[in-house]
Amino acid sequence: MAGETPGIGGNMATKGASTAAKLLALFLVTFVAIAVWLFWRNPHRSATESALEPDYVAPSTAYKSGFDWQNSIPNLYRAAGLSSNDAVRLLMQTSVDLRTYVAIQLQSGCHQPDETAQPEICTAHLGDSDLERSITARIDEILEKRTKTRGSLTSVDYGLTEIPFPWTSIIVMKSHSEPYTVLVLDSPRDIPYLESEVENRYGSPNSRTIDQDGYTVLTYEKKTDEYDAKAEFHLDLSATSVRQLFITLRRRL
Repeated sequence: MAGETPGIGGNMATKGASTAAKLLALFLVTFVAIAVWLFWRNPHRSATESALEPDYVAPSTAYKSGFDWQNSIPNLYRAAGLSSNDAVRLLMQTSVDLRTYVAIQLQSGCHQPDETAQPEICTAHLGDSDLERSITARIDEILEKRTKTRGSLTSVDYGLTEIPFPWTSIIVMKSHSEPYTVLVLDSPRDIPYLESEVENRYGSPNSRTIDQDGYTVLTYEKKTDEYDAKAEFHLDLSATSVRQLFITLRRRL
């Protein structure tokens, strides 16, 4: 089941679709979103090469890998050595979460009676070339609209709120003056990412602090001769669920 995500199963609604068919389509979209969540929580590693544009070289997209903040390190490290615009594009285009979300968006249109059927998209699965090209094109549209440069940072933010999903937004940032990159993910309240899950997965944090607003922050660090990486899990006021995750990386000069 998870291996099929997000193949929603074809163009199931046509002109004049019945109410029952529409309800079935809505159920299927919701089902896929839940499947993505279960997939995310239960890793089964298998890298799939994304079919990106010929002039855009990116690492393979491990769609079937469960979420682990350290999986972001290779792309954050690579982005830290690029220009700001190229860096944020790399981070957005190689985000497993964003590419999966966009795929579900693209395929959800297959169930609308007023949509023109696109069999190459509606019957595709993650990793299929037609779907991957469409995902890449959609993310480039997001980059064109959402890229901002303020002060010493270039950033892109995008909401993931149209369907149930493990995160409600993604933000990527690159410093203009330093080899420093940032990935921020917001967690939905109705699909809690529990503090106990964090510690069960990663062990005890390197530090547990309280920020200036009174929120508990669990910090995990990874340092090598080439970079310093850090994940900060910001908990809610009850200190039981993650509300926001900051992953940062700074290359050593």
